[in-house]
Amino acid sequence: MLTYPKVVVADDEIINIKFLQHCLTQAGWQVMAAQDGKQAVDHVVGHRPDLVILDINMPVLDGWQAAAAIRGSSGAAAGVPIIAFTSLRIGEDELRRRGFDGCLAKPCEPAHLVQEVARWRPSDELGGVERLANVFAPAELDALIARLRDQLAEAIAGAPDPATAHRIAGAAGTLGFAQVSESWLALSTGDDSVRGRAYTDARRAIAAIDRRRSADSVTG
Repeated sequence: MLTYPKVVVADDEIINIKFLQHCLTQAGWQVMAAQDGKQAVDHVVGHRPDLVILDINMPVLDGWQAAAAIRGSSGAAAGVPIIAFTSLRIGEDELRRRGFDGCLAKPCEPAHLVQEVARWRPSDELGGVERLANVFAPAELDALIARLRDQLAEAIAGAPDPATAHRIAGAAGTLGFAQVSESWLALSTGDDSVRGRAYTDARRAIAAIDRRRSADSVTG
């Protein structure tokens, strides 16, 4: 059965909601809309989407508060990638510190929106893991993948030093997460210009691991 990646979009202006819905639906996303931050958090916790797009100035919970609530939730919902959709000019460091993975500036051209959001479309992040199926017992492989997930989540929540970034690059490479390994190896050399890409790759890997866990729990 054909399935579409899920995205929660939150904005208190219906025109912006309609814009996001139209563009993203046409691009092959299943869109769940919210008109305040609390509705967005409820959608994330209840449906575990692949991506969240949050306006900053919203009623009930603003974008900052909604992102904090998502990051503080339990299970897979806490690791979902979050993008700000705002006319505010916000530095990348502040975005990362407050739980966001990127920003789309209003106004936004449809083509640019689709291009930026496509980076977060689920892909075969776990494809390289399958080559280890004959090396490790299933439970042991699951434990190693879970360990990498925890390492990634802890690293992007703080400011990893070069040694930590190097260790993550090695572990990710061994487990077949080639993109994570490449960007975190670059980060370990002190090239701070790749931090954004490294964090993006980490979020994508975390999301892929969480989807794998969810699928295994359903089939199990």
